[in-house]
Amino acid sequence: MVWVTGDGLRFPYGNASTNRLAEIAKGFQSNGLKAKFIPFSRPATLTRGNYNTIKFEYYFDNGKSKYSNKFLTFLNFRSRVATLSEACKKDNVSLIFCGTSSISSLMILWSVGRKCGIPIVYDIVEDPISSWLAKDLKHFSFKDWVRHILNLLKLPLIYLLGWKLPNYICAITNELKHRIISTGVDSKIIYTFPIVKFISEAESESITQKPIQDKRATLIHSGSTYFPKDGIGTIMESVRFLVEKDISINLEFYGPIQELESSRINEFAKKHRLEENIKVKGLVELPELFEAQRNAMALICFKPSIKQNRFNFATKIIDYLNSGRPVILSDLPVYDSFFEDGKNALICNEFNVEALAEKIEYLYKQPEKANQIGIEGKKILKSEFNSSGLTASLLTFIDQN
Repeated sequence: MVWVTGDGLRFPYGNASTNRLAEIAKGFQSNGLKAKFIPFSRPATLTRGNYNTIKFEYYFDNGKSKYSNKFLTFLNFRSRVATLSEACKKDNVSLIFCGTSSISSLMILWSVGRKCGIPIVYDIVEDPISSWLAKDLKHFSFKDWVRHILNLLKLPLIYLLGWKLPNYICAITNELKHRIISTGVDSKIIYTFPIVKFISEAESESITQKPIQDKRATLIHSGSTYFPKDGIGTIMESVRFLVEKDISINLEFYGPIQELESSRINEFAKKHRLEENIKVKGLVELPELFEAQRNAMALICFKPSIKQNRFNFATKIIDYLNSGRPVILSDLPVYDSFFEDGKNALICNEFNVEALAEKIEYLYKQPEKANQIGIEGKKILKSEFNSSGLTASLLTFIDQN
């Protein structure tokens, strides 16, 4: 059995990180291994169940808040190692795939791995210092400042322990792989593991089916809405630009959107009289989200070329591609190996309102072309991002090293 672990696993709603790990878990299962989620934070009120066909089980007493839970993780280090070691032996675990960014959780898993003789694979999807530097300090509250400073103090531990303790590392992009190597990690233990989607036989046969024709000219942005990192202001300005040209475009935001970000979006809509065009939908159950994505005109991931984004590959793009609708992207190097403008995605060569509005207007006026781009985008799920093949390659990589 393979354990897939993480602090940020969210059930039953899920998020981009949870969905990524679910697709990886299904990839392991397709290669003859059982897989189970092991969350370090209690998933809602549940302690066991299923998420996206993968079993999960929570082994610990939970604190009243995420902060008390983190304190308990530190305080009960030895007991948690003992609890997980016993469960690990009972499940006959042969590999632990770790998707957490918590150093205390990683150290617990490393200790379990050493005690049980099990290799640890650490999944790294971002460069922590780049993420820290990208924060928008202008809108920080006192509480945000305290958290920001504490995160700075943790950074050395992430590089000294988080990137040095695991037996193997998965990097989501080649750019991130080179960044990890630059810190002194042996390149021989690093495997490039991009965004992934498990493609069943039934899904493989339906990839080229013609998608639903959008009737509302709706753009959807899912996941993080952090203004500096996700280009939210530019996206909204492009909608405003098009509406002023009498091109009626709607924009919907889905995901666990923070109160501050939701307020900024709503204030923009109110200021420019776009309340009917720009709406915050927030966190919804996965079937509702996927249905909205399948019915959209296009899905958007328009990130600026800041240092954080140059290392990352947005995991939500997998769900975007799976919808069969066209994806609009900014021109980041991490996309070069996979996407071609006008063929399987639309890529803006410049990061500005006019360039993005031009791509949106193109899809608005060319619905058949939009459908074709969506179909071609979905095809690369099988050719480039198929979880079954990528996890098979990872297992071979581990065996050879």
